[in-house]
Amino acid sequence: MPRVAVLGAVAGLMVAVVGAASPVAAAPPPDVSPVKVAASRLGEGHAVYVRGTDGRIWWRTVEAFESPDYSTRWRPLSGVVASGPDVVQVSSTELWLAARSTSSNLLVRRQSGATFESWENLGGTITSAPVLMVETGTPRTWAFARGGDGAVWYRVRGGDAVWAPWRTIGGRLTSAPDAVYYGFGPSVVVQGRGLDGVIWGRFLDIPSGTWSPWEVAGERTTSATSTVRSDRVFRITYWRGLKNQVLGIVDGPEPFDLGGVATSAPDASYGGEIVAVRGTDNALWARVNSGPWQSLGGRVA
Repeated sequence: MPRVAVLGAVAGLMVAVVGAASPVAAAPPPDVSPVKVAASRLGEGHAVYVRGTDGRIWWRTVEAFESPDYSTRWRPLSGVVASGPDVVQVSSTELWLAARSTSSNLLVRRQSGATFESWENLGGTITSAPVLMVETGTPRTWAFARGGDGAVWYRVRGGDAVWAPWRTIGGRLTSAPDAVYYGFGPSVVVQGRGLDGVIWGRFLDIPSGTWSPWEVAGERTTSATSTVRSDRVFRITYWRGLKNQVLGIVDGPEPFDLGGVATSAPDASYGGEIVAVRGTDNALWARVNSGPWQSLGGRVA
């Protein structure tokens, strides 16, 4: 379980309501970081994904920086979407992607190597880019998004390959949610930027099915967060700081500064092996294995 501090005086900032229905249209708070990029392990390397200026998802693999020109390696996927993508690794060569449709529905599709299935529409009315999470060692895949009421909504795909109905865990976010699975417990941790600009979170104890209350879980942020697990540490969380720099924290109270000037929320692959953001030139920039920031080109919308 991540370290959290309860802010009792403003506990009403997050309203925790667990129920079953579907995200409904309303007037959520503005999303402070609507641009989304995604990064993941894929095979022996990594893959990165963005929404291009044509509304399609574009992707490319990242193995080594041997040439200054990467823009010609970008490849588009079929279909037009309304948000940047998220991606989660299911196996060494299998990934799930998610995005918001032009009708504000949740879309998902499977990738196997360089082969993609068609988009599957999971309905709902979402007002942020979605985020995906896999329960390690199980066939369960989770999809989270901010609903029309500003709360966190989710669906779970079970071992029968059927997506369960929408459920909500409440909250009132000004960013897309973030989610990570921990084998300890085991538990699911969900967090996002609250109305006060601070990272709030709550966790699910999977054996009991009980969600904790919303609690302050991190620093002030100007974006959604990206939390990943690692072989060496419990978790690493990345976010955009007050000066638009990329910040991170590893199982402790003191954040570290990765620098850069980000115009999107950051996204990271397992262990933070690659951290990606949109730069001021609207291209995708990345740090690979703690190296310097380098441009991967492209035009990120």
